[in-house]
Amino acid sequence: MKTKFIEGTNEQYSIREDGAVIRHWYIHSSGSISNKEKILKGYLDKKTNTVKVSINNKEHLLKTLMSNHFNIKNPYSVDVPLIYKDSNPLNCSLNNLYYRKPKLKTPLEYYHNSNGKYNDRMVTKLSKSYIASRVGIKTKDLSEDHYIIILKRKLNIKN
Repeated sequence: MKTKFIEGTNEQYSIREDGAVIRHWYIHSSGSISNKEKILKGYLDKKTNTVKVSINNKEHLLKTLMSNHFNIKNPYSVDVPLIYKDSNPLNCSLNNLYYRKPKLKTPLEYYHNSNGKYNDRMVTKLSKSYIASRVGIKTKDLSEDHYIIILKRKLNIKN
């Protein structure tokens, strides 16, 4: 099983592929050094439903440590969460973590720019069937006049 030292801990802590964090040595209050290895127990934060582990008196998310040290890369161009395949936050093994596929935007979200205004060229690509489905009626029951009115309302166009 692969083990990697956690950066910034002076090789005091390491993390394994199965999500176990190991303390290799520590300094007693008397100043003596103990080389006894110990697997640290993380705890489940009920608010965020994630496992946290305390390293050098700082809390770290276990799944973030796994992602950083075993190079789990986000394959998407947008920021998406790192989640558990089996929905069990206590299982932070390498093969149980993945990045969730981003949700696709609706066509209306694509046609608005950051200022909330729409792109004239893209409006024509909003199909009549899409507008009918968003309103909750059949395409054949949507007249051309109603289609244009609803389209303008969806895009917040005045006229």
